[in-house]
Amino acid sequence: MYEKSSLIGVIAKKDKFSVFSRVMASSGANDVFKHDGPFTVFVPTNDAFGKIDDKVMEKLLNEAGQSKLKVSLSYHVLHGKVMAARMGSMESRKSVTGHDLYRHERHQSQRSGNSGPKN
Repeated sequence: MYEKSSLIGVIAKKDKFSVFSRVMASSGANDVFKHDGPFTVFVPTNDAFGKIDDKVMEKLLNEAGQSKLKVSLSYHVLHGKVMAARMGSMESRKSVTGHDLYRHERHQSQRSGNSGPKN
């Protein structure tokens, strides 16, 4: 049986994902896992968060309710189980926010069709 809380627990146990785990909890973005799964999560590492300008991160963290942060984090969560091998053949996939995520061949990475919240 699928355990929704186990995904959150697995992410939280990895030191390299500690920032993602902490901001998912503080923003309430973990609420997405209350819905029926399974889910696929593209978890940014602490190094990735370190590349975000300090002023931008501070603004997201200090926003009342952290709604912009919650939406940005939710772009990293997809409904369903998506295997890495299948990602190469997919042009786009919807995040739990309903936004299309596109795969860019040039950078071999996932990008949101919507650039996320504006500062």
